[in-house]
Amino acid sequence: MAMTDVQRRGCCGACIIPLAGIGVLIWILVSSKLPSFYVDQFSVFSRQENTNSSVHNYTIHYDLRIRNSRNNDNMGIYYDALNITFYYKPIVNGFPVEIGDATFSPFYLRRYRGTNRVGSIETRGVRWENNMTPPAIFRVELLTAVRYRKPLWKGKRHRLMIGADLKVNDQGNLVNRGVKLKSNARRNDKLRFELVGILVIIIFIISC
Repeated sequence: MAMTDVQRRGCCGACIIPLAGIGVLIWILVSSKLPSFYVDQFSVFSRQENTNSSVHNYTIHYDLRIRNSRNNDNMGIYYDALNITFYYKPIVNGFPVEIGDATFSPFYLRRYRGTNRVGSIETRGVRWENNMTPPAIFRVELLTAVRYRKPLWKGKRHRLMIGADLKVNDQGNLVNRGVKLKSNARRNDKLRFELVGILVIIIFIISC
């Protein structure tokens, strides 16, 4: 027995509700935004001293700011240990020389929240007091992994490898504060998942 127009419309209407639920679920899964990392302070003490001094302080003080995205619909983010490595670049486009590292313990950060990780390192391997023409170029690289807290579960780990060059003036301070650490990696897995979800919804709608 053929379906009437009213029955067809009823069938399509019945399909819309579960499809809407599926759409919302897919949106929650793929709407995760990576957190942002900034270097707010990077002080090279040897640059702040009198160049005539025979004693130099090779300590570097830094302030790393971490912010969960305001566009993130997760309930929070679990951070693995933060592994930070610092470099000095004698030549702007040359190979950087490692001068120190630091590690911060894992932590959890609620949605829309931020935190700072502050520390100092005693640099090693380089004596730059006579080699720096301002601005001096340093580099910071950070390696960690994050998991997004969903309403009912924890997401899988997403590995982060990010970094940025830091320009330091003749006073030993950042030329520009709030330098954002970036990565060139693309989230291809997320894009593929979004396309599959959209395709599933279209197939359901057509089948109705």
